[in-house]
Amino acid sequence: GGTAQAPTTTGASDTSATVGGLTDGSAYTFKVAAINGVGTGPESAASTAVTPGDTIFDLATPGTLDAGETQSVNVGVKFRSDIAGEVTGIRFYKAATNTGTHVGTLWTAGGEQLAQVTFANETASGWQQATFSTPVRIQPNTTYVASYLAPAGHYSANGPTLASAFDNAPLHAEANGGVYAYSTATQFPTKTFQSANYWVDVLFDPEAAPGIPGTPVATAGFGSATVNWTAPTGGGTTTSYVVTPYVGSTAQTPKTITGTPPATSTSFSGLTPGTAYTFTVKALNAAGSSAESAHSNAVTPEGATAPGAPTGVAATARNSGAFVTWNAPADDGGSAITGYKVTPYLGSEALAPTTVGGEARSATIGSLTNGSNYTFKVTASNAVGAGPQSAASGAVMPRLTLLEQGTPATVDVNDNASVVLGVKFSSSVAGRVWGIRFYKSAANTGTHVVGLWNAAGTLLAQATVASETTSGWQEALFATPVGIAANSTYVAAYLAPKGHYSATSQGFASAITNSTLTAPANGTTTNGLYAYKSSLSFPTSSFNATNYWVDVVFTP
Repeated sequence: GGTAQAPTTTGASDTSATVGGLTDGSAYTFKVAAINGVGTGPESAASTAVTPGDTIFDLATPGTLDAGETQSVNVGVKFRSDIAGEVTGIRFYKAATNTGTHVGTLWTAGGEQLAQVTFANETASGWQQATFSTPVRIQPNTTYVASYLAPAGHYSANGPTLASAFDNAPLHAEANGGVYAYSTATQFPTKTFQSANYWVDVLFDPEAAPGIPGTPVATAGFGSATVNWTAPTGGGTTTSYVVTPYVGSTAQTPKTITGTPPATSTSFSGLTPGTAYTFTVKALNAAGSSAESAHSNAVTPEGATAPGAPTGVAATARNSGAFVTWNAPADDGGSAITGYKVTPYLGSEALAPTTVGGEARSATIGSLTNGSNYTFKVTASNAVGAGPQSAASGAVMPRLTLLEQGTPATVDVNDNASVVLGVKFSSSVAGRVWGIRFYKSAANTGTHVVGLWNAAGTLLAQATVASETTSGWQEALFATPVGIAANSTYVAAYLAPKGHYSATSQGFASAITNSTLTAPANGTTTNGLYAYKSSLSFPTSSFNATNYWVDVVFTP
């Protein structure tokens, strides 16, 4: 700009100088003053502006200044960089005969145009350069192509100087990377000839190391700490962070955070309870590392405790058992849950518990007595020990059913007529039917009424289903269980006032037996029963041996 920088002094006979210590990517002009025995004379007018940057060929000159071609041609070079950075412009070497408007272009290796610039204020010959309006960020170890359009030909060349790669770290012209394309307009060059170098180059601003991250803030946990910081406001793009814990002035094992962009927070576990820690952060990229940040506030992790109580314990009856589910404790005590213990209760008497792993959220509890009511409590354990018991689940009664937790082939039969659906069954031993269960679709709505009949069609009990779920197995218990005789036929059914019942065609092609209960095959007697009625009625019709997923709740 208008700010003078440190000058360079040369000998009396010099008419040129190389000025170092400039910043890549910034534009500079230059003025020269002469000195004699009397003193220093006035400064010259300013030079044209130039933008320093890494280049492939620096100030080298071509072996053939004018290749003699007169056709309009795009000539270029394939190149790559060891590190990320920005290509700020294109440069090329020209002969005085290489006239016309020159247009420089940066491409991906696949021919996608990334940036373009028209050269202005060219000199008669020598190196020319033009900068893009917006620099282009390039990735390390990735091939790109820089080219320019020479509308009058007469480009400069050397051959075969690119028979192998030309290295000027971090930039490299690739082997056989001199490319050309004859065209009167800008065109991606792909042809090569005898490994020639056409003296096309780039202005490259290597990425700087990142600035220093903001002072981190630490928060203590159970044997752990969480660390947060702000990204650097200066320097190159950060590709990773290294976070280092300290005990006093002694560095502990650091942790590296990566990502695009990398996160600005992390957690440390396995810290020693009762010991004070601070943390520092430094930012890294391919160009290097920032200095470490200032130390965070000191934090002292607490020791772990036993976990809290699990919540939401619920139980569903099974044959001689129950299926119990729960939610993990809200507080794990600062140590991972290692297991759960599920304890059945018969009244106030605790029975033998079942233990499952720390990832489990359910357990099937067996060896219970059908017909007795049970509740369940769950405790969680971690490395410290066991926490308190949960609240008790609701009471459930293990029982025997025909279909247990099976599911129908067709959840929703698209029939919206009111219908009674049932199953014919018997037990090899006498017992009690506590109620009726059935499988329903979400569309099977309305008030469902269940009933139990003997083989002659006499209604023995009925009940209305309450507290239904949207779909799945539903259950209604009678006010008083009904005793049934061994080896006698009974019918269980329910009313679906809106239809949309569940079904499995040919479900009773053979008998269904579970322990003492049997639903006979349709070939032995009519089974899979239905009756199109608007109220609960004894069903007698059958179609295609269909199982309508009606069941009984039974204890011997």
